[in-house]
Amino acid sequence: MELRLEALDDLQFDLDGAPVELLQIKHHSGPNASLSASSIDLWRTLNVWMDLPPDDTTILRLVTTQIVPEGGDLYGLTESGRDLTAALSAIESAAASSTNQTSKRWRARFLSLDPRERDALVSRIFLDDAAPHAEDIDDALVRTFRYAIPPGKQGVFLDQLLGRWAFLAVSLLDRKVDAVVGVDLIAMVADITDQLRPDSLPINPALPDRFGEQDAVEYHERQFVHQLRWIALDNTRLWKAMKRPGSDGDSRYLIPTN
Repeated sequence: MELRLEALDDLQFDLDGAPVELLQIKHHSGPNASLSASSIDLWRTLNVWMDLPPDDTTILRLVTTQIVPEGGDLYGLTESGRDLTAALSAIESAAASSTNQTSKRWRARFLSLDPRERDALVSRIFLDDAAPHAEDIDDALVRTFRYAIPPGKQGVFLDQLLGRWAFLAVSLLDRKVDAVVGVDLIAMVADITDQLRPDSLPINPALPDRFGEQDAVEYHERQFVHQLRWIALDNTRLWKAMKRPGSDGDSRYLIPTN
């Protein structure tokens, strides 16, 4: 499975070189509102998906922080309440009766589709509601990767994970990297976990300090520093090796006393 960003949609999952699932992501701050058949988010998303070929079979998933209430007019598009007939009827009714000017053109476009095309489009849609808000992402990541986080290293683990993902996301967006596969992400997490083991010397991305000769003078005669110089470790890497993240995420010097 391959992941692409901002290709056919916000997120695109490919299998054997062909898209199998597209994700639209909608984030709203503040209290969760309900997503209904008249919602702008739904019609803006449908307008994007109507550009796809009518015979396309790709799964279309709308991930939103909003709520799709049980018994609501879009509940039939959720995983647990699948009822495509009811959902299509609600969407067609909203398309015909809504007076919202923003969605007017998108609703007219939907109604202009052949009934079989409308049915085929809606049958591929899945709604994932109540997605985490931005401020809740850290907690969600901790729950997801709890198996990989060494005790007491939660903060620095998240710093590393988010920092690496940000770099990778930019590379995906500017097409320096075409796609990322699952094993790449597994390897990233495994590497971070390995760096945070007690016998490792990880580099804490939260430590912006540059090497200063005056900072290391008192350590010059330590055996540990001599050993690092014997293997031609440059000053910047030497300075990083002198420090490791503490259990609370703060830096600690890691220089033996002899």
